[in-house]
Order: sequence, then structure tokens, then C-alpha cells
Amino acid sequence: NTPVQGLAGDGLKQALRILWPELKQTSAKLLAVVHDEMVLEAPENEASKVLQATENAMIKGLETYLEKVPVKVESVIAESWAGKA
Repeated sequence: NTPVQGLAGDGLKQALRILWPELKQTSAKLLAVVHDEMVLEAPENEASKVLQATENAMIKGLETYLEKVPVKVESVIAESWAGKA
């Protein structure tokens, strides 16, 4: 499990590097990074744009290490972190 979690953490760091400039163009705020998840807050009118940018960054970040493995991410827009399930 350690190699998988470590790779996910490294991919997340790459994703943050990719996502940060995109977030600066929005009102979104990065609230938390937990293992291989990001929690962001954005106004409703920007939520879809921020979600798409976050998904793209996560995919590109993980593809840095997984060249031959397809990368898929899951994301949701919710009122709270509890609503993500």
C-alpha cells in the first residue's frame, strides 16, 4: 500500500503545481489537502470551472508518473466535505 499512497501523494503535489496558476484566475480557495484529495471552496457560478480545472490538474499530475496507465479522478460539487459521498 505504501508505494500506491506515495505515488498518489507525489501526483497530488504535481497537480497542485499545475492547478495553482489556474486558481489565481478565480475566486476559489484551496482549503485542505488530505492524502490524495483536495478540498476547495468556490462561488457557485465558478464551481464547474474550478472542478474541471482541478480534474485536469489531477490527471496531468498523476500522468507525470503513470505514462502507460489510464488516470481517472472523481470529483463532486457539494455544500460541505461531508456531502462528497
